[in-house]
Amino acid sequence: MMFCSIREVLYYNRPIEVATVTVFHNSLKGLRKLLSTINHHFRSYVFIDGIYKNWPMTEEQKKGNGLSTDGSREFLLDYVNDRPSRFKLLDAPFKSEYEKRMMYLDAELLIRELGVNAILILDSDEYVNLKETNWELFYADLDNKINKKHHGSWNVYGIPVSEYVPQRGFDNYQDYPSLWYKPWDMIYKPQSHYQFINCRWELTRHFNDNYSQYPIDKIEGIKVYHDHGVREEGYTQSKEEYHSWLRQHEQDLVNRKYR
Repeated sequence: MMFCSIREVLYYNRPIEVATVTVFHNSLKGLRKLLSTINHHFRSYVFIDGIYKNWPMTEEQKKGNGLSTDGSREFLLDYVNDRPSRFKLLDAPFKSEYEKRMMYLDAELLIRELGVNAILILDSDEYVNLKETNWELFYADLDNKINKKHHGSWNVYGIPVSEYVPQRGFDNYQDYPSLWYKPWDMIYKPQSHYQFINCRWELTRHFNDNYSQYPIDKIEGIKVYHDHGVREEGYTQSKEEYHSWLRQHEQDLVNRKYR
């Protein structure tokens, strides 16, 4: 894998070509919903399968050696086999969130294999709200914001996301930092699974520990739903147990840094 290569990759003022990237494990229902709303609308699609390190495992999950056992892989392989140059299914069993997320920032994968210069990060319980999405406007605004307004100088852009709230329905849209331009210039901070910086220029500056590159602008034309209802049974409880471990683990990494 190649992250932050010494040679600068010049993509400024070129057409914006987007790959969607999704990290998942046992997410058949969500993947079906997601692909029904994004297929044929993007240049490429990357899916990374594997249970997180230290995620509580059921007996059924143990049979898969860390990979999905609910039909998710077979579902995606139909797309991979049909359009291998557009769809990628990568295996990452028992990897940390940091390791799995860093996989979709690989320049070799994004530039040489897929020919893209931007990614849209979508969870397996997210999907595009097609009723409120205008694809022509979306791609026009990508070029307008990234190339014309900000001259290719910024990586992270906001995408409107509405989260489902039980007994209330979908909440108001908030801008999530989900669209990344030249993602191979980005890294996740090892002590955080949700903080990220440009490793060419932000890494050398003395930002505080909570710094993460912020969305400099919102991309119009697309709206995304975040719907926990498409998750598999038992997911919420497992997630709570896992996050309890993850918070302590990341705090330990921070503490170790200042010893």
